[in-house]
Amino acid sequence: MPRQETVARSSRQLATSLFKALDILSAVALNPRGVTMAELTRALSLPRTTILRILQSLEVYGLIEHENHAFRVTPRFHAWTSADPFAELRQRMRPRLERLSREFRELIVLGVAEGNRLRHVDYVEWEHQVVVRPGLAQRYPLHRSAMGKLLLSQRPDLCVRLASDGRLRKEIAQAQETGHAWNREETEPGIIAVAAWAEPVSPLSSMISVSWPTSRFSERKAAQALRAIVAGTTGQRH
Repeated sequence: MPRQETVARSSRQLATSLFKALDILSAVALNPRGVTMAELTRALSLPRTTILRILQSLEVYGLIEHENHAFRVTPRFHAWTSADPFAELRQRMRPRLERLSREFRELIVLGVAEGNRLRHVDYVEWEHQVVVRPGLAQRYPLHRSAMGKLLLSQRPDLCVRLASDGRLRKEIAQAQETGHAWNREETEPGIIAVAAWAEPVSPLSSMISVSWPTSRFSERKAAQALRAIVAGTTGQRH
């Protein structure tokens, strides 16, 4: 097959919208002091409306911030592109997980989104006769976990396939309004978990959950745990 035909066929298979987003993200990342819309428009052969739409999407995702008419990448972008994207997060959040563990004497889990799945990044478990052991290497469906429902509240694009599940959509709407979500024995029989944001809300932000066997669970304990997580989140920076 002639090379020109091969290139043409490959080009048709490429996601050109992704290239546009990567071009814009690269242009912003190469200007650590910030870059204005006018500068981006001059540097990129793209319509202003396209650039703005992509910038706004990247801002929602947590990779770009907009301040004083300039766009710049966030610390979350640098963590996202590092060899171990969770190293800084684990180090920063570990004391907080340990404080929550001492206070509530239950399983405390730190989680983040990984595509359309949930990833457990770290956890601290209090010693009981009955314990819950999460797998750090495993990936979990978003719609069946407390942290996953919290993530879905910020990712309407992932909710489209859940349109027929009225109960779940109601839970996701409540999570968007309240900032916390529940897993009432959906993942494991006899286990209840509640999760809240550990950082200012974005699809890349981490979350913390507290889990109880039903024998040790109470709504009062859950309310106290939520207040403690939220109290620690106040003042956190992107």
